Amino acid sequence: MSQKEKILNVLADYEPHSSFEIVERAYGIRGPSLARLGARIWDLRKAGYQIESWRDKENHTKHWYQLRPPGPFVSVFHSDLRSETEKRELLAV
Repeated sequence: MSQKEKILNVLADYEPHSSFEIVERAYGIRGPSLARLGARIWDLRKAGYQIESWRDKENHTKHWYQLRPPGPFVSVFHSDLRSETEKRELLAV
């Protein structure tokens, strides 16, 4: 399975996933890494996948990625949110 396929498998639920989680699930590496996740996300976008991304407000080494489902899409996890804590609170509702 290619790196792109592994990343798509993680993103396939259309939920937001942190860069750390994607790297751990797709590559089996824990924590920050040099797995070139950003390059693979760019490849997926170039192939036509709509992937939203934003930087975590509390941990600037962490990014979030969310695959957009086909059709109209509104994300409650847009970059205007201030922290990972706010994202968790939204999921708890």
